[in-house]
Amino acid sequence: MYTPFDAHAARATENGYHNHRDNSHSDIISDGIVEDLKNKSALIKAHLEAGVIGYWKNQPNPWGRERDTDLVLAEPLHSEAKKSKPDMKKIRLVVEHKSVLTAHRNRDARYDDLNNLCSGAGLTPNIIVAATVMIGIAERYLNVADQIKNRYMVYKETPSGRQKKVLNTEAFNNEIMKRIFARDETLFVTHEYAVSLNTRSDIESTFAKFRQLPVRDIDNRKKAALDALLLVPVFYDNVHASKIVRNNPFNIDVDKEYDAFILKLARIYENEYGDKS
Repeated sequence: MYTPFDAHAARATENGYHNHRDNSHSDIISDGIVEDLKNKSALIKAHLEAGVIGYWKNQPNPWGRERDTDLVLAEPLHSEAKKSKPDMKKIRLVVEHKSVLTAHRNRDARYDDLNNLCSGAGLTPNIIVAATVMIGIAERYLNVADQIKNRYMVYKETPSGRQKKVLNTEAFNNEIMKRIFARDETLFVTHEYAVSLNTRSDIESTFAKFRQLPVRDIDNRKKAALDALLLVPVFYDNVHASKIVRNNPFNIDVDKEYDAFILKLARIYENEYGDKS
């Protein structure tokens, strides 16, 4: 089975490294989830094609810390969903994507974001609330986006005479990217300052932490909770090829659980909106 997370890993591998500051990566997951929802539910497909609802990415989030929500299915403000913005008072489904790939000590902030989503959107009538969390199982992670690239930033004068910080692309490509594409493991040594170290215990604690998030049953959606939660073990270290870890020690059957995740969201949508235009 090929999931949106496989597409995410393929993009990271193609780019050479995963840039956790780039929203286009989470967009890949959102697009894939929408396509799979359409394949699972004729109703969702019909509603999207008819413009009854639309789907949007990176929309303002009225809950929690008010950061952008990764995926929103909602009624449009205007008649044509493709040309409109979502009506944030008529949201039907939200999906938030989180990842813990660098230092696992950052798990708490990601957990808090999702917990806030539970207590916000999870208490709003008829809104279906879901989350995905990519959890890295690599014990070393080379932080290219934050640490290494910063050391290749130089000041360049703009036409107006101002100084602007830009990436020295030639040096960065020659000294870093060539070695990444060559899968040069000595990067972990020569750029030790940019390496996040995670023990097996750290990784296990991250899985345990996110499993504490409340998930409600399809037939009892009154409590503040997620409707569906998907934990995806991945191997990202920004030196080797990125991949989904299907053979993992956490008893996660990625394909089976992803399929169940999509099916549950589709069934809840049909239960909530099957008799509505």
